Amino acid sequence: MKPAPESRRRILDVALREFAQQGFSGARMDAIARDAGVNKALPFYYFSSKENLYAEVVTRVMGEFLEIIAPILTPELTPDVLLERFPRVLIEFFSRKRDFLRIVGRELLDGSGRAPELLARRMRSEPHGGPVFFSKMVTKWFAAGLIREADPVQFMLHLFSLCIYSILARPMVEAAFQVKNKSDAAFYEERIRSVTAVLKKGLLT
Repeated sequence: MKPAPESRRRILDVALREFAQQGFSGARMDAIARDAGVNKALPFYYFSSKENLYAEVVTRVMGEFLEIIAPILTPELTPDVLLERFPRVLIEFFSRKRDFLRIVGRELLDGSGRAPELLARRMRSEPHGGPVFFSKMVTKWFAAGLIREADPVQFMLHLFSLCIYSILARPMVEAAFQVKNKSDAAFYEERIRSVTAVLKKGLLT
């Protein structure tokens, strides 16, 4: 009898948490199997190695994100629509994926290129072209006088940093200001409005 797909999903869910907490080097396949409630051989049955399991964990989350944003990324996309819709998608999605952010953040801090390269490869495989799509759109928008930033890398860094860093820095900033009187929903809704306004004012002509 083949293992049930539900077991595979549980392994991936547990592995996401294990890699976030222990890092790639510290994560153990037997611990993942134990916490997922499966035989210790099953992670190897599905993924053959820790490296492959890690790759699946990272690209799975990115795949979910790309499915959400795919309807936005059309040749008709305008910068005002992007800056209106993208902050909401980024903040709402990644505020629910903190373990994923911990994995990526850990690698960025220790200099490992494993997760960033996996993410870049996953984005480049999209039908719309991922980074190539955004490079073309930013170049076109700047040439048309619609935006102030000509460099696609800087444009996307503005967008991602204001959104993603909001999630990572929130506990530190709230502790510094001794403020924590909002629910997650209220905080992130306010943050989405603020980021959207800042991006539009700073990037649109």
